[in-house]
Amino acid sequence: MASTLTEHLSQTKSTSGVSEAAYAAFLSGPVSKWASWAIWGDKVDDLSVFDIAGRPWERLRSDVLILGGNTGLVGDGEMKRCGNFHTAGHSPDGKLRNSLRGTPLEGAFLSDVVKDYPTKDSGPLKRDIKNGAFDIRAHVVDPLLDELELLGSPDEVIVLLLGKETLNVWDAVMSHGAVPQSLLSRLTVVTGLPHHSKAGALAQPVQDLLASPLQPHPAAVAG
Repeated sequence: MASTLTEHLSQTKSTSGVSEAAYAAFLSGPVSKWASWAIWGDKVDDLSVFDIAGRPWERLRSDVLILGGNTGLVGDGEMKRCGNFHTAGHSPDGKLRNSLRGTPLEGAFLSDVVKDYPTKDSGPLKRDIKNGAFDIRAHVVDPLLDELELLGSPDEVIVLLLGKETLNVWDAVMSHGAVPQSLLSRLTVVTGLPHHSKAGALAQPVQDLLASPLQPHPAAVAG
């Protein structure tokens, strides 16, 4: 019988830590402009939780990536360092915080399937992917490889997709066959969790997913 997601994460916790050096490299590098971690302060936008003086790497894990579809446009389009999923006045980010706190997913890496390609919604993005106007290598493959290397991630990584639209973006990318098998073989893709921006509670779906058998979504989709 397949282990639950909670059981899997319990087994891998001891080998999924993030080193101080890896965290410092993340904080000072470009990845932190589109990514962050599943830790929050009392206020969703309190980015002081990422200050190196607080030794946040001790709370993080490198074997779980929670991904949205792509970075949304905020203000002038310039993301604050570690600001993704920690946006002032964006109540869904607070819902995500409250749902992940105290669970095995706390401390996971937060990013998007599509990196450094902000759009207001996923519609134009999916059209660009479908018609070939989108550079999958530049905005999906290379930055994901950079993230895994930077974090010092293990050979097997859980990728948790947030919501149906994120799954649609993932499948659209996979349908092009541009993601190398050497990368796909490292990823155990898990679906079934609603996006935090959707109406309704998120805490119970998180608990249900953690208690369910680990059932990977197909890593590649036929074109």
